[in-house]
Amino acid sequence: MSDADLHRATLSDANFSGANLSSADLSSAEISGANLSGANLKDTILDKANLRHAEGIIKEELEEQAGSLEGTIMPDGSKHP
Repeated sequence: MSDADLHRATLSDANFSGANLSSADLSSAEISGANLSGANLKDTILDKANLRHAEGIIKEELEEQAGSLEGTIMPDGSKHP
């Protein structure tokens, strides 16, 4: 799924465990409750995505991997600047 265009997709509770989402566009996507354990999010665009209650990844890992997180709702419910 690398380079996939999933802009504004509804992917709540999806299982992305181990998935390659590198360079994918997940901006404004609804990803709440998804399993992101072991997912490759290198350079993934997550601007304004909702990751509330996503499992298997923490804020620091997202900040390290993602290409962009502007306005993203993080797994802990906080909003990234």
